[in-house]
Amino acid sequence: MIKRFIFAILVLGLLVVNNAIADVRLPIPDKFQSQILNEKRALLIQLPSGYNKKPKRKYPVMYLLDGPSNLSHTSGTLDFLSLSGEVPEMIIVGIANTNRTRDLTPPLKNNKEREGGGADKFLDFLEKELIPYIDGLYRTEDYKIITGHASGGLLAIHSLHTRPHLFQAHFAFSPTLSWDDKSPVIDAIDFFAKTPSLKNFLYMNIGNEKGDPRTAFDELSEALNSKKTNGFIFRRDYFENETNMTTPVIGQFYAYRELFANWTFPTDKMILGIKAAEEHYIKLSEYFGFHIPISENTLNAMGYYHLVEKKDAKAAIKIFTRNVKEFPKSANTYDSLADAYEADGQIEEALKQMDLAVAIVKKDISLFRVISEHRERLIKKIGSESDLSPQRANK
Repeated sequence: MIKRFIFAILVLGLLVVNNAIADVRLPIPDKFQSQILNEKRALLIQLPSGYNKKPKRKYPVMYLLDGPSNLSHTSGTLDFLSLSGEVPEMIIVGIANTNRTRDLTPPLKNNKEREGGGADKFLDFLEKELIPYIDGLYRTEDYKIITGHASGGLLAIHSLHTRPHLFQAHFAFSPTLSWDDKSPVIDAIDFFAKTPSLKNFLYMNIGNEKGDPRTAFDELSEALNSKKTNGFIFRRDYFENETNMTTPVIGQFYAYRELFANWTFPTDKMILGIKAAEEHYIKLSEYFGFHIPISENTLNAMGYYHLVEKKDAKAAIKIFTRNVKEFPKSANTYDSLADAYEADGQIEEALKQMDLAVAIVKKDISLFRVISEHRERLIKKIGSESDLSPQRANK
């Protein structure tokens, strides 16, 4: 029985996701004149799909290094996972480079004649200029993620142990930990040896790299796994069939999933109702440090659990009605409520909900077709019932 319910929810969920993804958004280009770096930096801002539909909602922010080359796969993966309720929606700030080696590498200790070592100055730019600028322009939560690849991943790890307050999560794909005779590894290990507790998160991965990059990665991984810092979550992946250039693509998915591993409300608790879901989101809010409301996906799945699995249309109506109240600009909430009214024999009430759904999706051709087909089916059903009921036909 539970398998049949899960299959039904998957089909309904994919229908919503596939149509929602049709709402393609272009990134917002911007430029910021940095006094600290003494140069102008190009930015690409990707807002969540629901940003303009939820004017009171605030969002976590991801600061994405190598922004122009990584924005498409980073935002695409986030869109799909967030639309299916697996992770939260986020604002992504893609930062273009001017000199990667100069800006993304930690200070040199062993090879001081080399170019590079400006990571601290770049972090000053992020902390004192860019983050306040983004906070002033957009509705942001005080939860920030830094994401980087190769030298960018190295900067993410350098930020973690030099400014652990700045970002609450760090993604480092194939980080160049062999930089400066592995001095970043030594510094990170030393920091965690002296840090009994730290509420933060680090995801690292590596592909088929060999030699010093692999050795440095292994050394830091083993140290972080053996030193259990209270509150700190460390996850790593080895992708032997991937190269240095492909680890960001596959890694972004796994990093999202690891950071937000407990984000979704468990399917086996659907029977406990809305109160249990509210408690789940209260705990999430306490952990992440910002308000996380109950999600449309959770209420939708719970409603269909009662409708499909428990055959309780009236319970489903209550849950879907709550979803409409929470998300009045979502056509999907009205469509689901219509399903419950239809199952309860209230066909005219179901049609009213479909009229509301149609009004919302007029500009979305693909979703409009799906909603309209549902509405037409209800109209035909009302017609056939009228033919069979003279009393109803005379009303």
